[in-house]
Amino acid sequence: MVAFTGKTFPIQGIPSDAKLKTKTIPYAPGLPSRHDISEFFFSDDPLKKKQWTLMVLAMNRFKALGVEKKFSYFQVAGIHAYPLQPWDGAEPPPKDPEDPKKLPRGANPYRGYCQHNTITFPTWHRPYMLLFKRLIWEHMKEVIAEWSLEFAQAAEWEEAADTWRLPYWDWARKQKYNEKYSLPEILTFDFVTVYPPKNPEGLSQVTNPFYEFRNPETENGKPDGVSRTFGNMPEGKTQWNIPDNPKGLPWSKYSATSRYGLFSNDGKNFTGLEGVNSFNETNNIFSHVDENWYNPYNPDRKDRDKLFQPPGTLADSINRLFKKYTDSWETFASTK
Repeated sequence: MVAFTGKTFPIQGIPSDAKLKTKTIPYAPGLPSRHDISEFFFSDDPLKKKQWTLMVLAMNRFKALGVEKKFSYFQVAGIHAYPLQPWDGAEPPPKDPEDPKKLPRGANPYRGYCQHNTITFPTWHRPYMLLFKRLIWEHMKEVIAEWSLEFAQAAEWEEAADTWRLPYWDWARKQKYNEKYSLPEILTFDFVTVYPPKNPEGLSQVTNPFYEFRNPETENGKPDGVSRTFGNMPEGKTQWNIPDNPKGLPWSKYSATSRYGLFSNDGKNFTGLEGVNSFNETNNIFSHVDENWYNPYNPDRKDRDKLFQPPGTLADSINRLFKKYTDSWETFASTK
């Protein structure tokens, strides 16, 4: 990783030679674009196979860093939530307010740095994801350097890294592998195959970084050891312990992310709607949101239904929120 000696780390994107040339989309022709994560999995495209390989190897390096390192996956992911520790010299993240109803309008009603339920939510998340993308890209570059390739071959892999962008998951589209609204297929495998220069036909049984996150701190201190629970970090790193949720969720007893929802201490309930199937509930709720709007008019009024017009689907509602700022779908969809 590139050393930084300033007071705070400057969040920057992946360098690109693409220039701002037009006033309409695309603003910078030739700028690499993001792809659905499923496009990388099982792809026969030479460039995507290289990008897939680099992404998997880089993510595994990223996630293996000790919890005390500022640029570890643990700490960078922790910016968004637990263990609720200061990052990069910033003030400690806010705690849950005692009475969210007494907060001024627009204030964040939740703990942590993330600006949930505030107008700055999008502008907070964009640089946060930019940080993730940049760190993964830097790990990609280190992977290539460690291969010690000939100039021509190294150039091909460098191009793959430089044109890679953080993939996305379109949760509102049915997955091709099962024709259902479900998780991308890549999230269902413990191990995957990659295609490094020395194994162009495929190197199998590589840990799939998209399957889970496991505590990099182990009982014996070795990379292949048994992961410690998140509430039992080794000596000298206990400030990174993750406590149980005040409502009784035993985060400290876990050593990795769960695939089936987190059970509370009463042994009867888990977080979320249906654990690993929450996306089904989400799709159902969002697609029927226009049918369940509250009608504010008095139920005794005969013209009640005529007076109230539901604002439509979630997409319609969001578009209405921004209609004063965007006069076309082109500008609404823009990230300029």
